[in-house]
Amino acid sequence: PTSGCYELITSGHRMPLEPGQVLKVSYDDKSLPWTIYAKEDVPLAPRAGVEVKDVVAGRSFHWRKNIDVTLPGNIIVERDKKEERIILSNDVLFENYLACLIASEMNATCPPAFVRAQAVAARSWAFVFLRNKHPNEPFDVCNDDDCQRYQGTTHLNEEALAAVAQCRGQFLINQEGFVLPAYYSKCCGGHQELAQNVFGFPVKGLSAELDGLSIEQAYCSPKYVDKKALSEYLGAVDEEGSYFRWQTNVSAQTIISSLQEKFGLADVSSLLDVIPGQQGVSGRIKNLTIVYMNEEDAKRVFLLSDQYDIRKALHDTFLYSSAFDYEVERQEDGAISSLKLSGKGWGHGVGLCQLGALGMALEGLDYCKILRHYYRETSLKRVYP
Repeated sequence: PTSGCYELITSGHRMPLEPGQVLKVSYDDKSLPWTIYAKEDVPLAPRAGVEVKDVVAGRSFHWRKNIDVTLPGNIIVERDKKEERIILSNDVLFENYLACLIASEMNATCPPAFVRAQAVAARSWAFVFLRNKHPNEPFDVCNDDDCQRYQGTTHLNEEALAAVAQCRGQFLINQEGFVLPAYYSKCCGGHQELAQNVFGFPVKGLSAELDGLSIEQAYCSPKYVDKKALSEYLGAVDEEGSYFRWQTNVSAQTIISSLQEKFGLADVSSLLDVIPGQQGVSGRIKNLTIVYMNEEDAKRVFLLSDQYDIRKALHDTFLYSSAFDYEVERQEDGAISSLKLSGKGWGHGVGLCQLGALGMALEGLDYCKILRHYYRETSLKRVYP
């Protein structure tokens, strides 16, 4: 703990915790479950709370790593017998949760207009998905990118707190009067994608538009967000790289290993062809067919039916996006040896483009205009003060 107002509750006993006191827990610990309880309201402030070490960030993504985070509020530590793991849940006020995740998604020193736009989008998304995103888990939303990136007060600063307070209680409302599930991604690559092309269902209130006057002059392009300055604005766990346009080489063996380990195709011996199917409005490939030879020298076909599976298959961890062109290099026998991918964007491209919103904020546009740009079929409404 960073203060002395916490106590540990376990097996009916209460034990005061001192600042800096270290607790260690393992799956076999018979004292579980634990509650680390804040005896009084701890003001939300940078690095205030309980530090937890070696928390996974970026599950299933190419930038997966273990990080240390400081969490406010109450903490519950329990054993998950089903998967033989420890689950740590952080019980925190909704607006405090938002302030923390805003500073985790991108650097809290981003322009205030960006932070406010991100806060409204994140608040709307969380309101829709609370209690139904992980229905069989002891928590409402997780700390990672399949929900929203949450790292407690670790990266919080006064600017983020002020920006979130200034748009407190504001939500995006669609034309039917419902709160919008305001999806967002790191970089659309110049054009938003339709929700049905990514998630398999349309979302009322979301459209897919150019992120500027043209693809190459999009708000998320280097015209508005200088590559050299990008690292100043990215989140602490983000990888530096080319977000708007990128290239990577993927060996056939990497794809074969992905098919074997992630999709259970144990008999793949060589790749014969990679055939893209339909594309979404942003250029993201919706489905892709892989033709391969099995260990009995029989030709087989495997369909990757969505952009998520495509990104899993064509990378040792997770590909930046499914919006790419490619060149094939082959061996003398005709089998694929590698693919050279030239792509655009990072993420699914639905809703707000974080780098595009950053570009708009750097141009001096306010957060209301940023939100209107990315969520054109919605209105902004303050639901509570």
